[in-house]
Formats: sequence, C-alpha cells, structure tokens
Amino acid sequence: MADCKGEAKPRERQFVARSLQRRAGNLILWPILGRVPRHLHEFQPRTPRRGPPPAQPTLSAEELTRFLDYLFTIADRARRDDEALLRRQAVYLLGFDGRTEAVDWLRTEWHRAGRTRPPDHDIAGLLAARSASVALAVGGDSSHLYDFVDHMTDQSDEVANLNYWAYWIGELSDEQTDDAFMLSADTRSWTGTRLLQHLLERLDPASPHRPLNICTLHALIASRPSLLTERPVVRSTFGEVLAAFGYELGLLKRIRRTGWWHAGVRDPESVAEHTMRTAQLAALIAAEEGADPARAAFLALWHDTQETRTGDLPHTATAYLTKPDPYQITADQTDRLPNRSRDAVRAAVNEYESRQTPEALCAKDADKLEMLLQAIEYQDIGVSRVEGWIDSARKDLKTETSRRIAEAAVTLSPLALRDR
Repeated sequence: MADCKGEAKPRERQFVARSLQRRAGNLILWPILGRVPRHLHEFQPRTPRRGPPPAQPTLSAEELTRFLDYLFTIADRARRDDEALLRRQAVYLLGFDGRTEAVDWLRTEWHRAGRTRPPDHDIAGLLAARSASVALAVGGDSSHLYDFVDHMTDQSDEVANLNYWAYWIGELSDEQTDDAFMLSADTRSWTGTRLLQHLLERLDPASPHRPLNICTLHALIASRPSLLTERPVVRSTFGEVLAAFGYELGLLKRIRRTGWWHAGVRDPESVAEHTMRTAQLAALIAAEEGADPARAAFLALWHDTQETRTGDLPHTATAYLTKPDPYQITADQTDRLPNRSRDAVRAAVNEYESRQTPEALCAKDADKLEMLLQAIEYQDIGVSRVEGWIDSARKDLKTETSRRIAEAAVTLSPLALRDR
C-alpha cells in the first residue's frame, strides 16, 4: 500500500469530531459502494434533466486508492488514547476496502483486540474488537463476529452494545463526541422501537452481521419486554406486513379506470387489468428497443399502484385537484415494508416517474399504448367517442417500436386473432 506521510491533523480528520451514525457512514461509503443512501431516495430527481446526470458522487481509481490508503494509515498509526474514536471508525471503513493487505491487517487487528474478552467497563477494548470483527464480516468472514458475540456476556457489555446501536441508527439523537455515553446504564432516553424494527429487518441468513444482529435483538427484548407486549404495531411479523400490502394491491382489481365512464363505458376495465397488459407491452417494447424487458415490465407493474390510496382520477379532475405526489404516496404505502421490498418498490416508482432510463421510457410508452388498444377495443363494440384517447396516446409515444405498434393497431380489428 502507498504510504501516507505525516500524522493526520485535526482539520484533515473531520469524521472524528463525533461518533459516526448510520446516515453519515452511508454518505462516506456512497462513492465507494455506488449505493444511494436510503435516506436520500426521496431526493432522487423526479423530472428528466438535460444530458446524463451523474448517478452518484464519484472517485477516480487513484482517488479511491489514496482514500483507502489514508484510512489504512490512520488505523495503523492512531494509537493514542485520544485517537481511539478516530482509529475505530477508520477500522470500520477499512472493511469495505477488499484488498488483501487490508484484510490481512484486519485479521491481525482482531487477534490483537478480540481474541480475549476485554476487562469489564473497557469500552475502548470492546469497541476495538467490535470494529475489527464487523469489518471482517463486511468482507465475508463472519467467524470473528461469532467470537465477539461469545465474548460479550457481561451486562455492561450488553448495555454498551445497545447504546451504540441506538446511536448508530439515530434513535439516540444527541451527538456524541466520545464513547462515554455507551456506559450509561440508564437507557430510558430512547424507546427501542426503531432499533427493534431495524434489527427485525436484518435477520436474513445471508447477512454477514446476522450473529451480532440476533445477539442485539435478544438483549433489546430482554431489556424492554414491553416492545412485544404493549406495542402491537411492532409485533407485526415480516409475513404480516407483506401480506397486508398484498391485500392493498388487491384493491387495484376493483378500482375502475374512470376516464372510460366519460366515454360511456358502463363497466370499464380495472386498474389491475390495465396494469397487466401494460407490463406485457413494456417487456415487448423493451426487447425490441434493446432495453431490459424484465426491468421495463417491473416498472410498469408499479406505475399505478398509488391509486389504492387515491382511486383513479379522471383527467377532468386536474382542474380542481392538486395532482397526488406518486413519490409521497409510495413512501407511505411502503413505510412498514422490509427494507429490501421497500427499496425495490420505491426505486421502481422513482425510475418510472423520472423517465431517465430506456426501461422507464418503454414502460411509459406501454402505458399509453395500452390505453390506445383499449380505446380501439371499446370502439369496436360501439363506444363512439374515443378518438381523443387514441390521438392523445399516439402523440405521446417516444419509442420507434411503440409508434409502429400504434400505427398498425389503428388499422387492425381487435379480433385479428380470429381472422387469421
């Protein structure tokens, strides 16, 4: 590794001014992992911009190497007592390095700090062992995390671990400039509700941090039994939350596309029926346009799901009502979902509404094209005034494939299958 000369000066190590919380840690890791921090999802661009916008902060290969080398230097050289916080946070971030030299150094650090149980109330020793074991787990080696959990048997260790977690996820809101707060046996300043939900969403057997998550969950419930007995909303299981959302999505089968009432259709298609063919068309259009058919279909599946909360509003309502915000509605709909499900749905809605990817353009064209086909089908059974829907759909199509389908559709009978 390249050597970084000289000691880290206070102005050069701003992230030691206070103990890191999850949001700050995710921001630091954003250009390294390429993963948008969850708390920034709602700020993703909602309208297309001119030119391709950067998806994330970026570091050149040289800049990334320099940054990781600098973290390595801090972790290796910061040995004074007043540098414990700086060193611990550098060790944690080194877990995302992945280079052989860094992994070997972390194993050595674990043998130094974590092979034996630290003395009671030795918060620095406990956290040094924790940082090394968590960093190794990030790289795929969870064995040392099991060892760390085995050593954490004293009540003071459990209290320190709970306080650390509460601070990490933001439930303990006051900024902390050292680790003394973790020794406080009085944990009444935070409820544990957010921490419980956070841990329940992270029991995936594939998670590298699962042993620590389970240990912390056990200690949390033991210290706060009321989380399970007095807060029924928290007792909702993984399956119950997803099942409830599934029932909500079922409303789309009963919500009608109201614009067709204005055209004289007594029993118009449901939103679910519209969505089904839209997703199928999106896949076909994407395949012909060289985009990802599965992704385009997935975006189309979620493009009208907000209507479980608003119903399908006809075009005439726009003169009297503020258009509902699909981002806010989706955020409300998915607020209690497990993280991965929540993020998948929100990302799909964001991508569809932003219209910045080929798949989003194909999905939007599929929405318009499905309306065109439905209008022609209604026209074929005697609904006369649907030309406005047909003309509107054709005007808004963006892809060549969609325009060609529309051009052919207006010349065909909906029963073309029978005419072969």
